[in-house]
Amino acid sequence: MSGVLPKGSSRVRVLQVEAALLRHHSDYAESIAALRRAIAESNEDPKITCEALLSIVDLRIRLRQVEEAGNEYAEAERIGPLTRRLQVYFLLSEARLMEARGQAQISRHRYQDAFQLARRFKITDLALESIAAWSRLEELESGPEVALRITDEAIPEARQAGRMDIAFNLRLVRARAYFRLGQIALAESEIKLVRTEAESLGYLNQLCYALDGLVAAALQGGRLTEAVAYAKQTTALAERLGNDLVLGHALAMLCVAERRLVGEGASGELLQDSISHGKRSLEVLGRLPDSDITAVAHGYLAEAYISAGNLREARASYESAIELNKRFGLGWLSEALSDLAVKLSKASAGS
Repeated sequence: MSGVLPKGSSRVRVLQVEAALLRHHSDYAESIAALRRAIAESNEDPKITCEALLSIVDLRIRLRQVEEAGNEYAEAERIGPLTRRLQVYFLLSEARLMEARGQAQISRHRYQDAFQLARRFKITDLALESIAAWSRLEELESGPEVALRITDEAIPEARQAGRMDIAFNLRLVRARAYFRLGQIALAESEIKLVRTEAESLGYLNQLCYALDGLVAAALQGGRLTEAVAYAKQTTALAERLGNDLVLGHALAMLCVAERRLVGEGASGELLQDSISHGKRSLEVLGRLPDSDITAVAHGYLAEAYISAGNLREARASYESAIELNKRFGLGWLSEALSDLAVKLSKASAGS
């Protein structure tokens, strides 16, 4: 698209739009290439270069290239926040880096700071980027009611601004909040809307998260065969996109769905598939900083090991889940882990 235009500012603007479109459709490596060309075409104009580098930080993080993202950020820092927009963008990028490095609590505050500063300076796109990330972490830290309030206010603004990617992300946060509140039908309805729109518009990353949400909804509803089918769709798309977070979570849910199918009379061979998927889930999640998803995956694998009579491995997975639960203060997970402790104790007594 940019090659037919004369050199100069027009080509730079087209390359920036091209990079944004590629990002929205999850072509992150190509988006980085377009931004590099924009920097070159601008004769390394400091403002264009700095903003492009901070955009590349986000893309590197999406590709799980955290060290490289840190290098891009350091390069941008050498130029500095030359404008109000860049001042906000530095805060947002710093928050993204901290989250990628597992510093969730600090990053949540940075996202909030970026949002408030963007609001003050009336920089709508960065305000929306910030609030989407902030609301996701706020849901974990402060609870679903807070997340619902934030998303209800932000979704109409995101749609009005034409930022469908942000609107989808906010709706997925809202769906997770509904799950936490036990409102499964509302959560599933929200996710299905995201899946339909994201699929029709080609927003593959949001589609991937929506499919992952449908696995969870099917599990909650006891529709195990449906959950397995959705989990397999999710893992295929997540592998294609290189999204380890969704891949690890979907594999963990595939583990628990298959184990429960065995409990309902499916072939015992499926239990070995369940264990294999649970182990692979933890291998994938091991590429990322520990999180609540890692704790849940350990718990699911522990249950599969109990069903298989492998109590030594079950105890190891259970203890890992307990340690992560304590580290992250996951009150909502404590009841499930208490139930798991009872199952492990009964299995040990009967062995």
